[in-house]
Amino acid sequence: MKKFLLTAVAALTMFFCHAQEGYVINGTVTGVPEGEAYLIAIVPNAKIDTLSSTPLEDGKFEFKGNVDEPTVFGVRIKGCPEMFEVFLENNTAFTIHIDVVQPKNSKIQGGKEQELMNKYNQMKRELLPRQMELSQKMMASKNKEESKAASAEMRKLLAEEKEMIFDFIKMNGDTSFAAYLTTEGMNTYLVEFLQKRYDLLSEKGKATKYGKMLVDHIASRKK
Repeated sequence: MKKFLLTAVAALTMFFCHAQEGYVINGTVTGVPEGEAYLIAIVPNAKIDTLSSTPLEDGKFEFKGNVDEPTVFGVRIKGCPEMFEVFLENNTAFTIHIDVVQPKNSKIQGGKEQELMNKYNQMKRELLPRQMELSQKMMASKNKEESKAASAEMRKLLAEEKEMIFDFIKMNGDTSFAAYLTTEGMNTYLVEFLQKRYDLLSEKGKATKYGKMLVDHIASRKK
């Protein structure tokens, strides 16, 4: 009897461990009841590649799979130009609501890395009104003095945004998302700037796929 119970417990343990492996995405869509949903690989400075597609039925779709470590993917709905980034990790269920008519109302939840991405995106969104205001102010300038003043305000705001991103990376230097953030604009920024961002990561952050990707890129640029 005791042997049977131990065997049963072991079987249940294996079942639940297996059930928790990988990720699952449960998606709903507003504005398009039928069609297709696409799961897209996102590699910094590389061609976007569609990995999988699934039917969209009654405004719902599902993706399941595994990742070797937390990784950014994109989800897109056929006929919708917007692509929505999701930071997938194993043993995690994700819920995605996509509003095709009003994409800004779309929401993605699930996992620590995604939570961090959502927090960062919200910080960026909060800067947009001021950026738009200053852009309009620069365009509406009636003389050089007004244009110069507006440009100075914009430079100050952009400098504050850069420092905000640096602080965010440093504060979350252990995470895959922070490492992913350092790869943004790899082919655009100077090597010194990329190195400065890379140095903000912890050893754990540098060991992620995105940390390795950035340091390899920096090395190739220095050749």
